[in-house]
Amino acid sequence: MNNNIGVAVLDTGIYKHIDFGNRIIAFKDFINNRVFPYDDSGHGTHVSGIIAGDGYASHGRFKGIAPMSQIISVKVLDSNGNGNIENVIKGTKWIINNKDIYNIKIVNISFGTTHNPSNTSELIKNVENMWNEGIIVVAAAGNSGPKSHSITAPGTSRLVITVGSAAVLLLMAFLSPNLLSLALISQRAVIKKMDIPPKAEHPCLHQL
Repeated sequence: MNNNIGVAVLDTGIYKHIDFGNRIIAFKDFINNRVFPYDDSGHGTHVSGIIAGDGYASHGRFKGIAPMSQIISVKVLDSNGNGNIENVIKGTKWIINNKDIYNIKIVNISFGTTHNPSNTSELIKNVENMWNEGIIVVAAAGNSGPKSHSITAPGTSRLVITVGSAAVLLLMAFLSPNLLSLALISQRAVIKKMDIPPKAEHPCLHQL
């Protein structure tokens, strides 16, 4: 990935770990309204590291998938990893308003709603607004599987890319049957996505 590509991470914030160098180019806090980057949970830093850690601390052994990308951290979850839809919607609007300033091309949302709140449709609408502005949105399938129809918003959107675990099941079963239950968390649903011809096809174990 080009080193000027901005990836916005809607999460619990970010800690200025050495693996991020000077690539945390923006931070917005909708929980405590603080100015400087912080993460009182650790989840947002974990997710950002998977995306953009450069492996400096491990001498290159552990890198993120896009170690040259720039990070825009948008804190919409508190220290317990909880939040409300209103703040997430504020985050999506902030990203759209600042996408050209920070060259935001990708948004990561590694969380979902719980208990089917009534304003889910408003959340999905605002998440899809980012997609319609030319931003690729990647959302988590969630951790409430493996029963069917367990994906929650915004992963239920017909536009966004929804990601869940799959191949890890076989690896865990091979290593130890006792570990298999740890991977039985990825949510599942059948969602009719937009009818866009795929550029490539990849085998999968489950329809997520």
